[in-house]
Amino acid sequence: MNKFLISFFLISLELYCQDFEGKIEYKISYKVISDKESEANLKRDLGTKITFVTKNGFYKEITDSEYMNYILYNPNENKLYFTDKLLPKTLFFYKGDKLPNTKIIYKIFKNAETILGHICNKLVYKTEKYEIAFYYSKDLKIDPKYFKNFTYLNKNKNTEIMKSIFLKQIVTTKNYIATTVASKIIFVKISDKEFIKPLHEIIKEQ
Repeated sequence: MNKFLISFFLISLELYCQDFEGKIEYKISYKVISDKESEANLKRDLGTKITFVTKNGFYKEITDSEYMNYILYNPNENKLYFTDKLLPKTLFFYKGDKLPNTKIIYKIFKNAETILGHICNKLVYKTEKYEIAFYYSKDLKIDPKYFKNFTYLNKNKNTEIMKSIFLKQIVTTKNYIATTVASKIIFVKISDKEFIKPLHEIIKEQ
């Protein structure tokens, strides 16, 4: 085997052994199952696309939604910061451990789907109010230690099970079904500057 091929395989092995660092582009679609919701309102409020950026447990999401159009998680602080378009001067935040884990029932389906060339397992978990299905690949690893105290919405439990970034998510509620699917995965080095907390006149805990 020549030196080029050896280098290629070593680089590939390194990428798939370490935590995923890079960007993922997602698209979101909706199916309305109740007359209490409309597709237009869901697209406006929750958005139709997400740019997800992550490195060493830090992550940022930018969407075209009215609510939580910018999200930043700082694992050192265990805080989830976000903004709403309706209140542009305010930076809100949740403490990751503010609420305890909720009781869930979950099941895993192996090799459920291939997304962008990555074979994904499927994690389905249910609460009293909703059901979520995550499709995740071992190729896009994430260390659960970054989220061990992030009990809000069971983030620590989900990450402990998957140990990966999800490539597809289906949220089923009594009013609608929201499907988020990765359209592009970019393996790239991310600057720490991406995760600097934005300056706002008001910082408010939720």
